[in-house]
Amino acid sequence: MPFEKRAGEAERRAYDLFARAGIPIPGLLSYEAGMLSLEDLRDTHASDWAQAGRMVDMAADLHAAFWDNYEAFGEVGLPWRLDNAKNLERHCKAMEKGIKPYCGAHGMDTGVFRQALAYFRAKMPGLLHERLHAGKNSTVIHGDLHPGNLLMPKDGGGRAVFVDLEAVRMGLGAEDLAMLLGLHIAPEKESALPLLERYHHRLCGRAEGYAFDTLLADYQAALAEVLFFPIKLYFNGIDDADMMKKAIQAWRAFV
Repeated sequence: MPFEKRAGEAERRAYDLFARAGIPIPGLLSYEAGMLSLEDLRDTHASDWAQAGRMVDMAADLHAAFWDNYEAFGEVGLPWRLDNAKNLERHCKAMEKGIKPYCGAHGMDTGVFRQALAYFRAKMPGLLHERLHAGKNSTVIHGDLHPGNLLMPKDGGGRAVFVDLEAVRMGLGAEDLAMLLGLHIAPEKESALPLLERYHHRLCGRAEGYAFDTLLADYQAALAEVLFFPIKLYFNGIDDADMMKKAIQAWRAFV
């Protein structure tokens, strides 16, 4: 039996885009009436947090496949918050609005969040203008790159695959890395740096003109935003204290 999930048209297009580019995903069988039918890999694949290097390699290959690819950017587009400066400021105000109630509920000081928001507000407009709107050193990202969305073959051989493509969009590769490393597998700087170096080396085998210092700057900006992801989850009924601890640790490590 195939694996079926309810999905929007944007996710169907993402699976189609990845398939055409040779990105490893479950086989797309059909899409009808909002239901996506995929190859069922539940018996053969599972998430494996121990395979950090392989996950970073997959991220690098995904980003390299769409690096500065204007045709692909036209298919997926930017998220609304990065569409223009006005939307970016609305997004920042929404993040700011959540700081006080979240910190009040958890007995936390607001300082780290206000510091990160100020950094994001200072850095992101330039990245928006010089990189994302110019399509320079940009790519198609998964958008929700946690270990559960990278399935590894249980027998150790064969292909690992990306799943759950509803958040696929144009962006900075560091956005995927901030979620994967900062929120999950490597919040510590000593653990993250070798993985960032591995990602950069693999990416630059196919993408040119992207310095490691630029990757680090992108990663810092991405960490500033991803720090607010656990707050978003909290207001959606998921209170993940461990994720927040990692997010703060990652931000402080690279600030």
